Amino acid sequence: MKRKVSILILLSLLMLTLTLFASCSEKEEIVMTVGGIPVSYDMVKYFSANYLSAYTEKELEDPTIRAQIKENVIGSLKELYTYKKLAKELGVSLDKKTKSEIVNEIDKYIDENGKASLKEHAITRAVYIEICQIEALCDLVYDKLTVNATDDRFKSDNATIDADLASGSWFSAEYMYIYYTKDNKEDVFSDISSAKDRINGGESMKDVYDELLHKYSKDATYAIDGCFTYSIYNEVVEDTILSLDIGALSDVIEYGEGSYMIIRRLKIDDDYVDKNYYNIIAQYLSREFFEYINEYSESVTYEMCEGYEDLDFCNMK
Repeated sequence: MKRKVSILILLSLLMLTLTLFASCSEKEEIVMTVGGIPVSYDMVKYFSANYLSAYTEKELEDPTIRAQIKENVIGSLKELYTYKKLAKELGVSLDKKTKSEIVNEIDKYIDENGKASLKEHAITRAVYIEICQIEALCDLVYDKLTVNATDDRFKSDNATIDADLASGSWFSAEYMYIYYTKDNKEDVFSDISSAKDRINGGESMKDVYDELLHKYSKDATYAIDGCFTYSIYNEVVEDTILSLDIGALSDVIEYGEGSYMIIRRLKIDDDYVDKNYYNIIAQYLSREFFEYINEYSESVTYEMCEGYEDLDFCNMK
């Protein structure tokens, strides 16, 4: 899986700079601050829409579900703006060329797909730009704290990694998942269940995925992770992999918010480790980095702006 995991299931939908206002005084735009950084109404609405899409109107009458959606939105915003906050602390920023390239790519996307394509994902051009720029900042923050680090915060010696490999705490897996909405949830579950049966019957996961891709387009994902370790995936996925024998295929599981997933556990032998040792070290750094990001984001505070203290995260027009 790619480095940017949890939020990253959301970032993969669409990415992009909103010209941020300096304080909460611009009430028509800025509704909250996260880590002291102003957050627009449209940014909150984007994340809210992604979580809401997994529920029916009836389900959204449940106060527990509504509270969970608010908690998830705030958690995602805290994780997103962690990168912006860290970038400032570390003194890294995007150059004008990179910013311009992001804007040009987004405008090209809009020209080719129309403004309706943004509305479909409940995102505005400004939010699209801001998310893409934060995504780019994420890479800079990662490099600053790992491969270009001047300290040993995320570095582990070979002996430590060798011990982890020997203990069996590294895994290899093949997986596919499909995002669903409240309108097609049953269809997605049916299709991925059928995919599981076909794969168990001898068809390759990649071939089955390629067929489904024609139907689900950008909502479907397939990958083989050569080698990964704890904390790369979420807890449900890790527990599922741990329960599988080598070569076994999982049942359909819920992956993150609003997607169904199947996983096959693959074998890691000494030959693979020898050939991919540097990749394993890189993933080790990724694990240490994202554990740090998770801890950091949990410490980030948020504050609703005056007039938005009772903002309904489940009813944003």
